[in-house]
Amino acid sequence: MNRGISAWAAVLALSILTSLTSGCARNTRGPILIANSHVPYNKVINQVISEELLLNVVRRRYAEPPQFVTISSIVSNVNTSTSVGIGAQVGKDGNVSGGASANAGVSFSDNPTVTFTPRSGSEIAGPLHEPIDVDQIAYLANANYTFDLLLTLVVQDIGSVRGPEPDIGAGFRGGSKESVELLRLVQELLARNELVVGNFRRHKPYSERAYEPKEVTTQAQVAAVSETNRFYSVDGNKTYQFTEYDLSPALWIDPETREPGGIGARVVELLEVQTDPLTRLWFFEPKRVLLGTDLRWQSPDDKRDVIRMRTRSFYGVLNYLSYGVRVPADDEKTGRSPSTAPYRQAVDEDRAYDIGENFVIQTSKKAPDDAYVAVQHRDRWFYIADTDHMTKRIFGALYDLFNLQVAQSNESKGPVLTLPVN
Repeated sequence: MNRGISAWAAVLALSILTSLTSGCARNTRGPILIANSHVPYNKVINQVISEELLLNVVRRRYAEPPQFVTISSIVSNVNTSTSVGIGAQVGKDGNVSGGASANAGVSFSDNPTVTFTPRSGSEIAGPLHEPIDVDQIAYLANANYTFDLLLTLVVQDIGSVRGPEPDIGAGFRGGSKESVELLRLVQELLARNELVVGNFRRHKPYSERAYEPKEVTTQAQVAAVSETNRFYSVDGNKTYQFTEYDLSPALWIDPETREPGGIGARVVELLEVQTDPLTRLWFFEPKRVLLGTDLRWQSPDDKRDVIRMRTRSFYGVLNYLSYGVRVPADDEKTGRSPSTAPYRQAVDEDRAYDIGENFVIQTSKKAPDDAYVAVQHRDRWFYIADTDHMTKRIFGALYDLFNLQVAQSNESKGPVLTLPVN
């Protein structure tokens, strides 16, 4: 080969290699790592959390304890390699034919180290067993989960209505008949756009003193606003209180449907609240007693200005949803999975809502082809069909509730993805 060609090729190769290993590669490596890593890791984390939730619902159908594993950290060790190639066609006379060409490339290899931490002790027992915070209801409602769904999954007792106790097998206890009645009335009000649940501004007294209207001057109001407070009346403008405010979960029902004979009036009766609250809506508060007189009230017949409720635990939500798992007939017949007879009896007596009507986990001997999420357990596959939008919607509520109630209790707030860029 011509010496000139060899020298030219060497210079070209050196130039390309220098470019790749200096400014160009350094300037693009970070963005390339993010582009190639962010979405894939996002997808796979979403997948494993979904599969873990589905697995725990199935476990509860078999009366098995749930288990959660945290991905504490992901350390991705990325290796970079470069390659340079020179090509030329040389004739018999030693001259270059068609010119010379050079090609170069940069390749990345990802070797992640993933740390898994089984959650145990109070770290997981507390979030699993403690009542779900009433604030979560508003957060889920703001995500457009309807109140009838939240009433079914999250609320144990509300007002004078006792919901079913969703234990497994013989431990299942139906609620009062009013629980199904209330649910159907709420569904009708929602269909008519006459009921809203969400976060609303709530004024709370900053001091016990009540101010006369003449004392609430413009100067006093400006001073209150400067302290992020304000004057607010809770007795129809007869007196005012110096208040602070925050966003709290509450329910609103169209005033017209609250008139005597309207379905809203029956809902108000079941909730044991005032028909016309001065705040125009009722805020949610946890129940302090299951039945009988609340210490805050003189008589159980007194109508409240707030909706008192007792919520389920996340464990209870898993139990209830497990009745949507369609296990093989032999498993229930032989006792491998607990009998659903108590649950079916409560449903037939209108003392429990049949969650299996809208939440269906199917089973098959082989891996399904059309699964939204699937998991293998007891030598079978359990899955949610990708075309079953109602089940997917309810499972989405479970996923979000897990993030609000259980996942956030993890001190590491993981998983943390570390990508070294040098």
